[in-house]
Amino acid sequence: KKAVLKHGHENFHFYCATKDNGDIIGAPGAKECELYLNSQTWAVINGIVDGDTAKKVMAAVKKRLYKDYGILLFTPAFSVADKSVGYLTRYAPAVRENGGVYTHAATWAIIAQAVAGNVDDVYDTFKRICPPLLS
Repeated sequence: KKAVLKHGHENFHFYCATKDNGDIIGAPGAKECELYLNSQTWAVINGIVDGDTAKKVMAAVKKRLYKDYGILLFTPAFSVADKSVGYLTRYAPAVRENGGVYTHAATWAIIAQAVAGNVDDVYDTFKRICPPLLS
């Protein structure tokens, strides 16, 4: 917890990863992969942040990653292949792991919303990933 709070975020915007050269993936203002769902949800689920801070983290997730048709894994998508990031950059932007709707990661958002105490957002998150409820 101490290490993540010291090195793993900027104003409670949690990073995704670092490249071998030290560049941060998921940093605020990044051209690609600026906000990564799993970094935010797991910071809440694991208790790295709680209370009002957890609510703010999840509010940012909802504002940037929640779409009518599902929840994005991250935004913006990678626009060109980048070997230093890996295979996901070879998918078209917003497809699959390259910033697309990714249900497995979205299930963690349900838990994070609950842990943050965002009761209404728990069901809202579920609705966005449940096909029968999307129509």
